Amino acid sequence: MFEIGSSLREARVRQHLEFEGLEERTKVRAKYLRYLEEERFEQLPGHAYTKGFLHVYADALGLDGRLYVEEYNLRYVGGAGSGVEEASAAATKRTATQQQVVVTIHALRGPSFMEVRAGNGTPLYTGTLEKGQTQRFTKKSLSLSVDRPRNVVVKVNGARYVFPPGGRALTVSGATAVSG
Repeated sequence: MFEIGSSLREARVRQHLEFEGLEERTKVRAKYLRYLEEERFEQLPGHAYTKGFLHVYADALGLDGRLYVEEYNLRYVGGAGSGVEEASAAATKRTATQQQVVVTIHALRGPSFMEVRAGNGTPLYTGTLEKGQTQRFTKKSLSLSVDRPRNVVVKVNGARYVFPPGGRALTVSGATAVSG
């Protein structure tokens, strides 16, 4: 069993995200996002909306929204009963294995050409990231190729990734980073 609100808040704070930016990204009013983090579900306009908001918000934070909806259903819709704790434990275990990775690239020292692809090879971004610009990607797995790695700061799930000498590529899946 995991805490819905506190895990959403921790993910948002770890990524230095504000409600206003997330409101724009998710199209969910900031006050509803706050209610989710505070687990004030009675303030939301019904179970269907709450489930939709949870799913969208968790996904926007790089979490598996489906698991948050399952946890909400177990606690607030399905009611208590035998097997609830077992189902919650299984949902928590799946969160760890199916978690999406969040990669943030910030051009701090100068421009750098880069290419980002989803794990299945689908191009997500190809272009030059100019000094001061930031790009953020959330997928189950990503590959990143950077022309000038010294010009950028790369964070994987909020933790800074430093390219090894001569390294220009990075492949990430879940919470694992592998340079290439």
